[in-house]
Amino acid sequence: MGNCVARPSSRGDVVLVAPARATSLARDADADARAGRSAKKKRETIPLSPIDNALGVRTLVVHWAFMYRGRLPAARVKAALADALDSYPILAGRARKTRASRGRVALELEVVLDDAGVLFETATDDALGLDDLRGTENAGVVQGRDNETPPTFFARVDSRPERGNPLMSVRLTTLGDERRGGGCVLGVSWSHAVADGDAMSAFVAVWAAASRRLRNVCDAPATAYMRHDPAILDYGVETAAPSLPPNPEHPALYTAPSHDRLAVLRTFPGVSLRPPLAFNPRPRRHSTPTDAFELHPDIRLYGTTLRDAPDIGEAPFPELRLEDDPRLASGCAVARSLAGMAYDLKFARLTQQLVHVTADEIKSMKTFLAAETRRAEADAPADSASDSTSRAFVTANDAIAVFSWTLTRALRDDEEKRTKKKRGKTRAARDGAFALHAMNLRGQGIPGLGKNLFGNASIFVAARMPPTRANADADANAPDGGVVASFDHGAMARAVRAAVVDAKCVGDVDAQDVRRARVLALSNAGGGAHLRAAVAAVEHADLKHSSWTQFPFWDVRFGSDAGDPAWFWGSVYPQSPWTSCVVADGKKRLNDKPDAVGAYVYVTIPKSCEGMLKARAREVIAALSGA
Repeated sequence: MGNCVARPSSRGDVVLVAPARATSLARDADADARAGRSAKKKRETIPLSPIDNALGVRTLVVHWAFMYRGRLPAARVKAALADALDSYPILAGRARKTRASRGRVALELEVVLDDAGVLFETATDDALGLDDLRGTENAGVVQGRDNETPPTFFARVDSRPERGNPLMSVRLTTLGDERRGGGCVLGVSWSHAVADGDAMSAFVAVWAAASRRLRNVCDAPATAYMRHDPAILDYGVETAAPSLPPNPEHPALYTAPSHDRLAVLRTFPGVSLRPPLAFNPRPRRHSTPTDAFELHPDIRLYGTTLRDAPDIGEAPFPELRLEDDPRLASGCAVARSLAGMAYDLKFARLTQQLVHVTADEIKSMKTFLAAETRRAEADAPADSASDSTSRAFVTANDAIAVFSWTLTRALRDDEEKRTKKKRGKTRAARDGAFALHAMNLRGQGIPGLGKNLFGNASIFVAARMPPTRANADADANAPDGGVVASFDHGAMARAVRAAVVDAKCVGDVDAQDVRRARVLALSNAGGGAHLRAAVAAVEHADLKHSSWTQFPFWDVRFGSDAGDPAWFWGSVYPQSPWTSCVVADGKKRLNDKPDAVGAYVYVTIPKSCEGMLKARAREVIAALSGA
């Protein structure tokens, strides 16, 4: 099966969908336009947090595709989108640079709540059916034209949000080949600067719930405060009940979202204790007046507040050890690496492939890795651990993380041997191996990072293995077919568990202060630190790993005859090599008891490694199962 971007498709309507009830800024602008007055200069804005503004976050665009057997009515999906945006107006706004950050690499961005809208497109593809897309054997079908362009199931979102383009887009594609299953694809894309996966999962759940409430929505424009650029059309059709119903399965997804992204910074001693620089604390419901989004006027002092903060002695990006890495000390070396990365991003051929690990295989890996971890603990020096906590407990997510780490490390060694790009010794011998894992800090007791925060609240933690002589010699001398067996899987599992445990700080005040210090250090990081961090993450890490296993992808029902999603596809663009992302293969979450689901592991690798992937994956599963 060829690349889906080469298949014919026809484009339908293209509209901008704004919140069903306009924010006061958009309402005032419309009133001024009708009265013939110039637009007011008043601006309601949300300043983005240091995590949102990080170079490795704000330049990314996330794409999720929900694939259904039946058809989704476009009018209902658009109307529900407008209804959901009423509680999440930041997605319909536009980003811009703050005055303090213009001309700098380390930008500070803010989003203007002007209801400019979410881009919504419809399309038809008569050459494809759902059977052409679902399943691991068809993983290569959904591929973009290049490393920066997503597949045609998605409307494009700018990777530079400060240009003022839509921060979120939706494309609903009807699959016309009924012999191949027909169906449709709902492609959702958004700028990572405004939301991470946890936040967007909550929004999609609210959106789907709003769609299930709507009835008798025909194909004519209805319900939504939609904008057909350049004219503004307000259809104002009455909708169903204005408030969202509680959902006992996912109650946290239906609480009022918090858009206060700076609260975590205001918890530091010595930081200005001005009145809250955020939203009115009243919960935002669909019936709440739009002035609930009024911002305190002292928000203009945000930059000064951060620069006046005390020196807490925390370096930015501590997981990457930028200050201790001699490879990043030279500006010329960093510049050369950035130039090479830019070339690879533009011209190197990457592919996203899918590996299915069954529930039984995960169970076997957990058992084997727990035993190997106990052995590694017994062999480790007494002072090698930061505390006396045992790391022998292995979760299903840990097992998948070790699987992904082993797989990408083996493929990367294969690629280095094939291209002869090895610089002296292998990475394990030279530096020690490390993998980066995204960790969500919501709900861990850190003030300002509550469970209902809509934004970015995840940081990378590093699982590290020291460069030991035995491991280095085994790695360097292993034949092509035996490199996986040479890895110390017990030490890898122990490193993963240690990174996860050390990142969690529930009830630990000292750990909470460290996490807050890390966020504040990001706010003070210069452009050089951001660029060195990009080099370290892409060039030196064995793996950049994210887990989406906690998201209810398979429960996203829009209330039509389409039913539950029959398949899901997700990725992040621009693509970067040696990344993995995990999705549960069933409705239960990966760590639920009993172990009833497996995992789909999406890996992005150079296209030259594609032919080795399946064999390497089976070899890794066998090795991690003790076979």
